[in-house]
Amino acid sequence: RPITTYNIRFDEEAYDESVYARQIAAQIGSDHRELTLTESTFQLQLDDALASLDQPTFDAINTYFVSRAVREAGITVALAGTGGDELFGGYQSFTDLPKASRFTRAMAGLPASLNGLTGDLLDAVVNRDAGEVRPQVRWGKIKDLVAARGDLLPLYQVSYALFSRDFLHTLCLKPPSACAWGLLDNTFKNVSQSIDNKENILENISRLELGSFLGERLLPDTDAASMAVALEARVPLLDHAFVESLQKVSPDLRYEPVGRKQLLRSFVEDQIDTSVFDRPKAGFELPMEVWSKNTLAPDMEAVFQDINLLHAIGLNAEAVGRLWRAFRAGSPGLYWSRLWGLYVLLHWCRKHGVFLR
Repeated sequence: RPITTYNIRFDEEAYDESVYARQIAAQIGSDHRELTLTESTFQLQLDDALASLDQPTFDAINTYFVSRAVREAGITVALAGTGGDELFGGYQSFTDLPKASRFTRAMAGLPASLNGLTGDLLDAVVNRDAGEVRPQVRWGKIKDLVAARGDLLPLYQVSYALFSRDFLHTLCLKPPSACAWGLLDNTFKNVSQSIDNKENILENISRLELGSFLGERLLPDTDAASMAVALEARVPLLDHAFVESLQKVSPDLRYEPVGRKQLLRSFVEDQIDTSVFDRPKAGFELPMEVWSKNTLAPDMEAVFQDINLLHAIGLNAEAVGRLWRAFRAGSPGLYWSRLWGLYVLLHWCRKHGVFLR
């Protein structure tokens, strides 16, 4: 019988991929279902979604809602495409990090003081129009990128960090504990060794994505969010035999051209018109940028103004307030994830009574 495929659609057109899902479903002949997630439904079910989290994370919320919708449709086991980007070079990191590595390695020979001055100068030029809070995306963290001095692991950590090191020190009441680029010393050493002596930088990035983003975030989040609604999510692309077989494929064939996942496309090109994939990559993202400024704003603001709660987990209330105001004002480089990450952390700590002494 035909397999059943599900897609979450949104009223917000900029986030809705329903038209592409329909095209692929038509080509593979699936029994396709569309499930609408509205802003009001999201708000009503948000407490349940946050309660499903075993640990504070901002990335599980989308998985919870798609899992809940599929489970309510009567499905108990579902397949997910998790791992495709990590294994075949689909993320922007596969494009950006090699460039950043070449650029910052060229300055690595400078004395530390001159290297720091270069970072300050580039930051002043790139972010000269910054508002109350400087951008907290990759171009806003250029000082940190320069300070990485071409080392891939620090560059990777900087690219995924929610905040620049400067703003993180402002955000925390006490300086963050000593660690290497957001990792405990032993972890930093072990991860460095896992990518050491690997000649191809794309292969190194894949290892980092598999071990860090996938292993530390996506898989735990998927497990917690799906099991919270009694849905078993299976990830066939991460079958160990399949992953091991890919290690025998040359990096050029596996990753090039970067960002297109061409090898993965070639597996299905006799069944699907691959022109449906020829569009800018988009992650599975809820319209959080919009909803955080609309129906979610009052609750988020109330949490951000709870000075006792902020201080109890070591956050600077003034810095949190500036970040929230800048986000509401539409300052460049302040995406919803920065505020949502703080909101989930605060919500989780309050719910479970977790505070710093």
